[in-house]
Amino acid sequence: MPTGMAGGGHIGYSPVLPPRGDLAMDQFRRTHALYAKYGMDYHASFAMGERSLTNVNQLLYNKDDPAMMARVDAMFRELVADASAHRYGEYRTHIEYMDLVASSYDFNKNALRRLNQRVKDALDPNGIIAPGKSGIWPKGRRA
Repeated sequence: MPTGMAGGGHIGYSPVLPPRGDLAMDQFRRTHALYAKYGMDYHASFAMGERSLTNVNQLLYNKDDPAMMARVDAMFRELVADASAHRYGEYRTHIEYMDLVASSYDFNKNALRRLNQRVKDALDPNGIIAPGKSGIWPKGRRA
């Protein structure tokens, strides 16, 4: 690495919403405001699908800057809370945030989590395969 260059990283944030321009603009405004609140450069785009719209964000940071890392963590948590409040789902996330994102899928008293746990228990009763992946923990390790 050249002298003076810091180690960079990113965390993705990509909520999925209905393919409507008004909802996209509202979501953009809220997200852009959070970038400003946390002193981060806006780095995002929208990807259009047949039945959905995904706001793909990269929260870029200097991994050698603890204060920036703390801002990114707080910002990501606020972004997930915002998506959840509007009933949008985060479609993928960093391993550090899998439990947080999984908990945002809370419809019908966490029906999706209960289903995933039942399937996990049936197919992997010893909890060997990817314990905790996507917020799906084996029976003996659930909080």
